[in-house]
Amino acid sequence: MVENRCPHRDAPLDFASLSNGNIRCPLHKMEFALDDGHGIGLAVYTVGFTVFTVKIVDEVVRVDL
Repeated sequence: MVENRCPHRDAPLDFASLSNGNIRCPLHKMEFALDDGHGIGLAVYTVGFTVFTVKIVDEVVRVDL
């Protein structure tokens, strides 16, 4: 799970696209890895975003903040 904002310009990621384990901001097309939030391509110069670990334990969804 990731924050719902692009670290590049704080754009919402509601309509971001997903491809090859990466998420792409719909506003400026900056791309970030979903596994650790680091920037890819030009976004490598941008601070990445926070990635939250999600687990299902006894049918309860837990998010590590």
